[in-house]
Amino acid sequence: AEKLSLLGLTLSEPLAPISPAELESARARLKDLEFNSTTSRARRTCSGLALGIPPPEKLPDFHTTLGIPSYRRAFLLARLNAFPSMVMTGRFRGIPYSERLCLCNLGEIETLDHLVFRCPHWSQDRETFIVPTLTNLNLPPRPWALPLLLLDQHLDGSTTTNVARFLAKVAASKKRDSQTTISNKP
Repeated sequence: AEKLSLLGLTLSEPLAPISPAELESARARLKDLEFNSTTSRARRTCSGLALGIPPPEKLPDFHTTLGIPSYRRAFLLARLNAFPSMVMTGRFRGIPYSERLCLCNLGEIETLDHLVFRCPHWSQDRETFIVPTLTNLNLPPRPWALPLLLLDQHLDGSTTTNVARFLAKVAASKKRDSQTTISNKP
């Protein structure tokens, strides 16, 4: 009875057996609590839920449709909200969030959204890979379109490939930049 009261449930009689209706209510409440606990943990940085991407029920299609490993990796990191950016770097280096700025001098936090839609450093690649993809999907280049670009299944196979090519190019450049930074430290 004490454990049930912690869940916000009460028995009709304190020492009476649990009725089927009370048992079903307790099961439903436990299921809700477990779901809420899981989603609250999952909405942190390394989760597609943070971008509104539902968890897959099977191995995502991009594992087979993206034949180049660097494309798969970049696309997966973006879907997991773990793409290499100052948001992630700052998280692991203890840099305050407000100081995780992009080097492009726009004064914006370097998020995946910033890299895909606004960073001037990636404007040529954006015009090559992202803008035609958005045009084909009849989407404007807005932050809310990012989860749609990271969906696993698109009507035309070029969408995932174009987004993955863009992301792989950004990731490779960021990796080179971080290695240069590390090697230049005294």
